[in-house]
Amino acid sequence: MTTSKNPKKEDKDKTVQKPVNEPGNVPVEKTELELKLEELQSEKAELEARLTALQVENAELTDGLKRLAAEFDNFRKRTIREKDDIYKNATATLVEAFLPVLDGMELAYESVAKNADKAALQKGIELVYRQFMEVLDKLDIEEIECLGESFDPNLHNAVMHVTDEGRGDNEVIDVLKKGYIFKDKVIRHSMVKVAN
Repeated sequence: MTTSKNPKKEDKDKTVQKPVNEPGNVPVEKTELELKLEELQSEKAELEARLTALQVENAELTDGLKRLAAEFDNFRKRTIREKDDIYKNATATLVEAFLPVLDGMELAYESVAKNADKAALQKGIELVYRQFMEVLDKLDIEEIECLGESFDPNLHNAVMHVTDEGRGDNEVIDVLKKGYIFKDKVIRHSMVKVAN
């Protein structure tokens, strides 16, 4: 009677002889399970080394991210401070430019209180007006020239339309309030009367 061996049991029974550094160099047999265990332990050691490397890299990246977030927060705060400083400096420069006009108005006011001379008052007002226009010129603020020009909604605000056959279509025929422009930015649109 022949007995057949279980195939799985046969795998376990396979042995490999390996010399060991023992007295007499006696070979030690290792089963496939022991070899697989050694292979798994070797893989485990490699994975642990890789895990350690990834943990170090993660710590470095996390530290870098925290530093970057702190730098961005500092940049944001610095930018806000700089914007505030620019606004304060621009406002101070603008007010400083108009102080001579204010001085002229104060002198004109005092002149009216002391002397009711119409000619002196008119001269004082002309002086203040001239000072004001000089300040606007220094600040590169220009009056929008529009009388006789074609209506432009980017520069003009039409508040009245009249029919006048002697005028061109959409021609500005009267300026009710002057408009001003700074470089390419309209500060105030000209309030105009337009012919249809």
